[in-house]
Amino acid sequence: MVDQDPGALLAVKTGAHGWALIPSIEGVHKRRLGDVVGHIGIEEQEAVGRALRAVLDLD
Repeated sequence: MVDQDPGALLAVKTGAHGWALIPSIEGVHKRRLGDVVGHIGIEEQEAVGRALRAVLDLD
């Protein structure tokens, strides 16, 4: 998550939470997960899913 629009094709706006920068994903380890800071809506979840499928070539 980043605060400003990175201008990347696969960056997804997540409401007030900032931008999910999909190409920069890395393995997430449990110890790195923190408190829930908010929730995103269905449309945002679908946009993140589409971007992840594109990056991971799952379609």
